[in-house]
Amino acid sequence: MKGNASFRRIWPFAALLLLLALWPGCDCIDTPVTGANQDDPDAAIGDDVEGDDVDPGGNGGGNGGDPQDTGPDDPADPCMEITCGDGQTCYHGNCFPTCASDMDCSDGEHCFQGRCAPTDCQGVDCPDNMACYRGACYDACSPDGDCPGGSGITCVDGACVTLDDQCDNLECHQVTCPPDGDRTTVTGTVHIPSGALPLPNTSVYVPNSDLEPITQGASCERCEDMLTGDPLVQAITDVHGNFELINVPVTDNLPVVIQSGKWRREITVDTIEPCTENQITDDDLTRLPRNQSEGNIPDIAVTTGGWDSLECLTYLIGLDYEEFTTPAGDGKVNFFTAVGGSSNYAAHVDGGNSFPQASSWWHDLDNLLDYDIIMHSCEGSQNQGDKSPAAQQAFRDFTHAGGRAFTSHWENEWLQYTPDFNTVADWSGGGGGTTMAQINTSLGGGQTMYEWMQNAGALDANGHFNVNDARYTIGNLDTSIAELWLTYTNGTPLYFAFNTPINAPEEEHCGRVVFSDLHVASGSGHSFPTQCGTSLTPQEIALIYMFFDLSACIAPECDPITCDDVDNNCGIHDDGCGGTIDCGICCVAIDEPCEVDEDCCSPLWCDQDTGLCTDRCRELNESCSQNSDCCSDMCGIGSDGENQCIGG
Repeated sequence: MKGNASFRRIWPFAALLLLLALWPGCDCIDTPVTGANQDDPDAAIGDDVEGDDVDPGGNGGGNGGDPQDTGPDDPADPCMEITCGDGQTCYHGNCFPTCASDMDCSDGEHCFQGRCAPTDCQGVDCPDNMACYRGACYDACSPDGDCPGGSGITCVDGACVTLDDQCDNLECHQVTCPPDGDRTTVTGTVHIPSGALPLPNTSVYVPNSDLEPITQGASCERCEDMLTGDPLVQAITDVHGNFELINVPVTDNLPVVIQSGKWRREITVDTIEPCTENQITDDDLTRLPRNQSEGNIPDIAVTTGGWDSLECLTYLIGLDYEEFTTPAGDGKVNFFTAVGGSSNYAAHVDGGNSFPQASSWWHDLDNLLDYDIIMHSCEGSQNQGDKSPAAQQAFRDFTHAGGRAFTSHWENEWLQYTPDFNTVADWSGGGGGTTMAQINTSLGGGQTMYEWMQNAGALDANGHFNVNDARYTIGNLDTSIAELWLTYTNGTPLYFAFNTPINAPEEEHCGRVVFSDLHVASGSGHSFPTQCGTSLTPQEIALIYMFFDLSACIAPECDPITCDDVDNNCGIHDDGCGGTIDCGICCVAIDEPCEVDEDCCSPLWCDQDTGLCTDRCRELNESCSQNSDCCSDMCGIGSDGENQCIGG
């Protein structure tokens, strides 16, 4: 009966063709009937052909997202009556250019299910009870989202769209590149604000929505909370500060965010060329901000001291003078005078204003919480009388709230006499002279620091660096709490760091404390920045690395995934550590162009009639590779000696 029904539907059309063929002067029977974009460049995709409804996408439907086209073998399919030209395929009665990537399509089109479809709905006329989304027709739905059954389908702009087909904002400008070609990438190098040194371990990403303001002052935000704006693609800079963003949207004025902890700068890339590398060659564009007009800078408080000048570290990283003010000013860096330290700015910085006294500032937790980072310069002795139990408790509570603290030499007082922190290390005294230091490369980030300093020319042939005015304050260190980053070449600890609260589980760590026996510069009585050098010494280069490690977000040690951990070993995936991993081009998906069965993702096969990968089961005597290919669930050796569906 099925064959008879098909004949009854077809014979009137055949009779009509015969009549037209016999009509004088008519050669219609030799002329193929074509759809939009076939011999008529002005015809819009979606123009009705032979009176049939058009569904360029056909990815909706109540069967969980299967294409709503009944397929070329269904006699009801209007494509049975249409012959398309070379390089075109019929779908719902229209001929469309076939494509393997967006590069095969015209402006305003994208490669969707093996055919060029418009990126908007202009000119697309969907059948009744269907709605258009990005040039494709899907089952219609109300705003309440009454889509038919099937996972991965939601109501978008009145259409039941599968998740794989949905996009938002810049995501809609990502393009499919040729399988054998390059991806659309953006590359560049991130530097510290001065531009003098590259910066590893920095997040670079394309946001898909507006960035949220960064919380100023001590706050408990871990790495997974810091990147806002719904990152679309992201990367982490390597030891050379280099990054590669893969599959970026093709658009003018592409936003790119550079972020390390609370350092954040948003830039725009004027033009993106598809399916090629777009290199940012202007390193001044990709450095961290020097001032607030360029981006966000953490709030930093520095107490000066007679034997060290950590304030010079904030100057050497390259911040503009306008960011150095008293707390009453608008600058992001404020100085407070401790014993023997600098007490005022030079005339050309903040008008030569004097610094407030540290001893009346650090006793109050509320004062500390205004800052993200606090740095205590060595005063020449512990001066414990200036640091009350209330000040020590405030120091501890500041770090528990997410604050970061840098302590130098005799500022070990903040650790030695503060509850909890007094268990981290034993302390001694002594030092002086010049010696050599080395990096603990067995530590998670130690190898990166080693390679970074080596690239900066700060290490000698043995991988050591010079330390002037060496100090030996650290005794035994509890390495179950603290990470030992630097030692002298004789193994004596030189620099360590730990996260806080120290007794909390790792996932609850918020703040970070470091201790250093490295000095930056003598601090006795100079007006800032006259005591600061202009060229970087090896120990200052080491301290700059540690400063940005201190200000970075808190995250557990992470081992990125490999392509062996990825389904089908292909595609671009989050690496689990804030970056991405590129495992190459995947197999051809359903309704994408193919040439042979092996092109298609299992268990799809290549339909030679349509040139598309399909999941239609194979009938008797059709080729197969496994039982699941066959409608009869039996794949075996056929009469011609080849694998065929042979029945059960």
